[in-house]
Amino acid sequence: MWFENEFIQKFLTALKLLVTKYNHKKSTNELKIEKENFANIDVFLKVLINLTLFSEFFSKILKKLMNDKKMDKGTAIRIAVLIGLISIAQLQLFYGRSKQDFAPPKVAENIEEIYIDDVEDLKTEMTEMARKENKYSMPLPLVNRSVPKSDASWAEEYLRLPIWSSGFNKCDSDSAEVSCFEIHRAAKTIEKWTKSVNDQKTTGQVFVDVQDQNFPDRLSMLYQGFQIAIATNRDLITDKSKFDPISLPDCVKTVSDDIKNGGGGFLDLPTDHSLGCADLSDRYPNLKLSGFSWPQVMYTHSLVAPKLREAFGYHSAYLIGNFLFGQTEKPSNECFQETSDDVVEGWYFEGDVDMLRPSNYRQFMHRCGFVSNQATMVTNDDRFESSSRYKETFRIQKTQASYVCALRKLTSSKRILQTFGSRLGFWATALQGRKGSFMNGINRICINMTNSQQGSLWHTYCPVEKQDYLFRANSRFFICGPNINDARLYLKYLLW
Repeated sequence: MWFENEFIQKFLTALKLLVTKYNHKKSTNELKIEKENFANIDVFLKVLINLTLFSEFFSKILKKLMNDKKMDKGTAIRIAVLIGLISIAQLQLFYGRSKQDFAPPKVAENIEEIYIDDVEDLKTEMTEMARKENKYSMPLPLVNRSVPKSDASWAEEYLRLPIWSSGFNKCDSDSAEVSCFEIHRAAKTIEKWTKSVNDQKTTGQVFVDVQDQNFPDRLSMLYQGFQIAIATNRDLITDKSKFDPISLPDCVKTVSDDIKNGGGGFLDLPTDHSLGCADLSDRYPNLKLSGFSWPQVMYTHSLVAPKLREAFGYHSAYLIGNFLFGQTEKPSNECFQETSDDVVEGWYFEGDVDMLRPSNYRQFMHRCGFVSNQATMVTNDDRFESSSRYKETFRIQKTQASYVCALRKLTSSKRILQTFGSRLGFWATALQGRKGSFMNGINRICINMTNSQQGSLWHTYCPVEKQDYLFRANSRFFICGPNINDARLYLKYLLW
């Protein structure tokens, strides 16, 4: 033959270099096409060369068999054909493997063409956004309709929004998460329900039975009770002293001793994973909430969630939360953040030995844009040592007044870095209304959130033994059928 295998390899190498050099002058799309073409050329040349080598090998075998005096011509031809078929099969196998080796990765050019259901859901939501009366959902971004400035100012005061906070977002600012229209709509919705309460036009009661729960979880309980009450037109009652020194609004009524002692025929609501699917119909007029769950669970309830989205968008923790727990006046100096713009909440989960302790936050917080010597630490960790690494340290004591003071100090800052899983940190960020960050103490990573209402449920890896004090998705996020769309919307907007 006129060439050897070494020559063939040199020829292929030269051809590859030539095509590669040529492709440097191509655009990205052209380069992609050329690479695919080159892969086909390379395979074709290899097959062609192997066929040439085979033809030479086949002719030599056939000639040798024909020269064998002990073998007749028919047998020789049959053996040669058999060898030929085996060789062709080997070549086909080689060709298939070569194409697999050179096949470009499959990339979805347009992901929306694959997930047709999601595209249809998006179209539905955008259609609802365009309607005059939105009765389905309030997807972000905000619904920015016009409202008189005087109405917006009234709504801010009525809802007790933290206008004294350096992190407060005015509803007409570019960075606002909630529009002036949405604030006014929320205030009018609450005002209407309050009038029903005062005029005794409600049906039944929601009793938030606070006992010895941690103070931040008490906030979540009353918030959930309020959501149920306003969505189903019931009264809201509780032991208001359990929230001191917070001044709860007058529409929240004080529970009677008779009801406290078990009277009134109240249905106990579940507080495990099934709370988001609990029966809230009027066949049980009086409902009792005696335990706590993750703060935003009602955004997955098929009866409550649509009404929340209609009246409060995805910011009911901000709008309802401040109405319940906010204050119009500036907090006292001890509870107001003035020494730095950034405040870090270092929450220690008592007894958890492998969770990142607040004293070690500083080596990970830079990922969120925080620097320890420019921030204030607010912590409940007794072992945290005050040092020059933070501008200031505020220690949370196990009293209601101290918890409220810590809440105000966090909310008054410009930026909040909360501890993932901490309900105090969640409430501080939610009440401020500005997206914050959180420190994941299990994975040791700092994350910037998308909006201020996120981070109430642990969606990343969380061991089962931590479920007693951390709300983890595996134990709490429950889809029961009717709430599947509400659960989907929660994941879409309130995950993080």
